[in-house]
Amino acid sequence: MDEPLRSLRQAGPEPEFGLAEAQRRMQRQLMTSTGVAQSVFDLARQELHWNARAYEVFGVDADSPLTLDFAMGLVYPDDLDMLIRAREQLRRSPGAIELDYRIIRPNGELVEIHSLLFSEV
Repeated sequence: MDEPLRSLRQAGPEPEFGLAEAQRRMQRQLMTSTGVAQSVFDLARQELHWNARAYEVFGVDADSPLTLDFAMGLVYPDDLDMLIRAREQLRRSPGAIELDYRIIRPNGELVEIHSLLFSEV
């Protein structure tokens, strides 16, 4: 039992990356281990990225081209304005908004979504 673990390595005196990167890595690990769907929209690049679970929840094939217009087209028409207003609010004032809305999967199934929308500066 005195033999050191081979899979561990000792950290040097300086961290390999900063706190923000550590938080991103922990969030990614948490999302993967809990099966939470993640949808990230990069405002600067106007790009949308989903993890594998998000493709499942939205009922979309992972090979499908993903655009914001396509994703917004899945939102139930009565909930679309609410989602757009929330997104605009986050553009003006970074923070977080908890939101429930519905989507219509490509197969016609109605699904309720609980989301936490947030933006960072």
